[in-house]
Amino acid sequence: MPAPVLHPLRRRLCEGGTDCTRRRRGQARTALLVLAAILCVIVALPGGFGGRAEAIYRDAIAQVADSGFAVKIDSYQRGWFSSECELSGTARGQRFTLTQHIHHGPLGFYDGWRVAFPVAAVVDTDPPPVLRDFLNRTAGDAPLLIQTVVAINGALDLHVSREPSQRVSPGLTVEFGGLDWRWRLSADRHLMRGRAPGITATGTFGEVEAANLALDGESRRDTSGLWLGGGTLVLQRLGYSLVPLGAHPARSGLLRKLSISTRTSLTNGLIEARLKLAADELRGGQLRLGPLALEANAGNLAAAPFERLRTDALSISRSGLDKAAQTQMMREKGAGLLIAMVQRGPTISLHLDLAGAGGKAMGDAHAAIAPQLADDPLMKARAADGKALAASVWEKYASVTAEATILPALLAQLATNDQVKGLLAGGILVRDGASYACHASYKDGAWTVNGKKLTPAAQATKSPGASGVPPRP
Repeated sequence: MPAPVLHPLRRRLCEGGTDCTRRRRGQARTALLVLAAILCVIVALPGGFGGRAEAIYRDAIAQVADSGFAVKIDSYQRGWFSSECELSGTARGQRFTLTQHIHHGPLGFYDGWRVAFPVAAVVDTDPPPVLRDFLNRTAGDAPLLIQTVVAINGALDLHVSREPSQRVSPGLTVEFGGLDWRWRLSADRHLMRGRAPGITATGTFGEVEAANLALDGESRRDTSGLWLGGGTLVLQRLGYSLVPLGAHPARSGLLRKLSISTRTSLTNGLIEARLKLAADELRGGQLRLGPLALEANAGNLAAAPFERLRTDALSISRSGLDKAAQTQMMREKGAGLLIAMVQRGPTISLHLDLAGAGGKAMGDAHAAIAPQLADDPLMKARAADGKALAASVWEKYASVTAEATILPALLAQLATNDQVKGLLAGGILVRDGASYACHASYKDGAWTVNGKKLTPAAQATKSPGASGVPPRP
């Protein structure tokens, strides 16, 4: 067999074998040095990145607190590759504590083995035991995962998930479709997205079902400092079917495609806010309604006082004063907000559309507060009582107009014959062609309904000043 033919240059370098061997060893050493340098960087970066990760994390928590969430860092223990933080806060008057494991960047893994790079930290949160135990008892055992990716710029990407689970006990079976909820928070933008396929409980009583819950929302920080935007919550189906039990007959009901949407906007320094509740269908017993919609709008609200109140609230909460002093200061700031609001004459409107087997019903209402309220001495009193203030505002400065029409067949589904007769006898409803109608107005502390002023005896037995609740027609 002929000897292999070497390239002339390689033949010259490898003559005698010594130079070639040395070169190969040199290349191997170089490769090892490069690999060692890479490993050193990989090992050193998390430790060096720990300080940066902590600073970004603390700024992110402060950002969450400034957005109106009562949270604070109780302790922070920094390690080389990871740190541990104790976080506490208040939700609906209940205090909670969270333990968070902070894995330093710049390389992290989340949602399984998905890679995040570059990243300040990936935070794993231990679920609150009360919440975890409640879900396990109600819907069966499954891990509840709470994970947050903290970006280099301080933005947070929170992901809460739970796998589908089942709980079987004597007489009851619960099927839970799981949970997937995400919240992205940055300095000037919040995004929220939540999905839950549903939950079904079946047992000797019958069946109850809630299916396909979806939440989508977005808000942005305006140049004024206010958060504006909106969101929509949709539940595709909520139903029940109960079997006969003793003297109770079988019953069933259905609410189909319930949606709640909100929206706030700012135009020329004035806030406009909208809340809308709608449903495609509502059934229960003999009741058959839908589609139905109720929309509320508030307008002509100055934005600047709200931003001042937000700033003042943060300052007061961090002042170190006792709770009583903070409450008094917030009461004064709240009164100042109300004065600034009413100076522009805020307005509120309601609109109702309701359809059923017996026809339709429609209603509109408009309410306003007179700007003269701003000059009322009670508004500037340091010891002003909240209930007394609300009663005074309603009696002296509120005005309302309302109109509603409903077909008799639809009213028969909503009220008994005796109730309808009582409304007609009291003048609350009058005949208007083929419909019943109600025309009401409120001014100077008194209601006028269908052209007749209600006497004090026809109003609530308690005066508005005693209860703080406005009289009803």
